Amino acid sequence: MKSEFNLFERFLRSFDAVLSKIETFLSVGSISLCGVILLFSILNRVLFKIPLRWTEEACRMLMIISIFSSQPIVTRERAHLKLAFLSEMLKGKKGEKIIDAIADASIIVIFTVVSILFFRYTISSSKYNQVSPAMGYPMWVLYGYLTLTLLDTTVRAIMVFWDDYFSKKKLFTHSDDEFTTT
Repeated sequence: MKSEFNLFERFLRSFDAVLSKIETFLSVGSISLCGVILLFSILNRVLFKIPLRWTEEACRMLMIISIFSSQPIVTRERAHLKLAFLSEMLKGKKGEKIIDAIADASIIVIFTVVSILFFRYTISSSKYNQVSPAMGYPMWVLYGYLTLTLLDTTVRAIMVFWDDYFSKKKLFTHSDDEFTTT
């Protein structure tokens, strides 16, 4: 029995399944941990009258991590904001497809450039002793994580582009409004 996908597409599907689980774990985990820390901070302040300085910074960083960790999911689900009026101005499916392809290719270029800029900034900031004020960890660690999530988003954009314009059959399932991974 012959598979409906070639070797490269089977690899993309497997890679997608692994990435989806990791991305979901990181984004849901970071926002959940943020909620737990925030609740701990409130209870500590109300019950024991001891404000904790590090909780605000931890929640701020976890919120940033959550947003950046969710970006690949948004890219995979094709949930980016698009200027629909451009494709609607052109009559016919062919013109709409061309505008969408240009927009999707530009997303890949933008994410690639931003990933490179983040990588360069992370490398340059690792040479300095910049640490977070309350928690004392090196800031380049956070910048490095954000660089990895942007790189993941770039890879996701390339995978989506392949799925939309080169694959004969859709490679990736869509979960509509859920964060399911199949």
